[in-house]
Amino acid sequence: MLAARSSGVKGQQHGYSAVCAVAKNENRYVREWLTYHKCIGEHTCIASSVPMQTGCYDHGARCVGINKIYLYDHQSIVPLDGEIKDFLEQGFAEYISFNGQIVNACPPPRRL
Repeated sequence: MLAARSSGVKGQQHGYSAVCAVAKNENRYVREWLTYHKCIGEHTCIASSVPMQTGCYDHGARCVGINKIYLYDHQSIVPLDGEIKDFLEQGFAEYISFNGQIVNACPPPRRL
C-alpha cells in the first residue's frame, strides 16, 4: 500500500508518501529493500538513469519518493527490528510486531 499527500501549493513539488508493508522472515533482504526505498525518497527523479555517489540513481526531472515505511513483521522467527535499527533510529521506518489475529471489538450477538 502506498499513500501520498501533496503540499497543495501550486508549483511546489514537496509532498509526503509512505509505504505500509507486511513481511515475514525477510531478514536477509529487508535492509536492501529499505535502502532502495530510502534512495527513492532522497534522490530519485523521473527520466534518465544515472548512478549517483550515494549508490542511488538520479533519474533527472521531477522528484518522487518515499518518506516513511511502516513495516509490519508477521511473526518472523527472528524479529526484523534487529536488522533495521538504524532505519528506526533515523525515523525512516516504523516497526510493528503483527500476529495477524483479528480482535473482535463487538460482543457476540445475543440470542432472543
